[in-house]
Amino acid sequence: MAQDKGQKERIMRTLKISAEEAQAILDYDKEVDRTSGGLEYDLSKEEQKQAIKLAHKGQERAKKNTPTVYKFDKRERKANVPKQEIISKLNDFLTELGMENISITNKERQVTFSSNGENYELTLVQKRKPKA
Repeated sequence: MAQDKGQKERIMRTLKISAEEAQAILDYDKEVDRTSGGLEYDLSKEEQKQAIKLAHKGQERAKKNTPTVYKFDKRERKANVPKQEIISKLNDFLTELGMENISITNKERQVTFSSNGENYELTLVQKRKPKA
């Protein structure tokens, strides 16, 4: 009895409830300890099966060996017209300078050429706009 009184006071203090509500909680706990089911807040057999099924739903999905579908299609890049124009003008300029073996290896990026027996490569890099 003294132990029940201490538990009752602790429940009242912790949950900030009245003495009657704390006693109801203690009585319900004792009833749970004495019986093996059929209490007021217990689920019916069907509800319990449904609750278990829902609790394991994520695990069932993980167990299924569904293959992951990958897309191997290449993404179509938009042409960067300003870079193409710059590379074309560089090609023309190198021709005017009398460079040898001029070739555009990448129409938006690289030009290779030779001068006095040495090989050179120009790579055009477009920087991103700075974040505001």
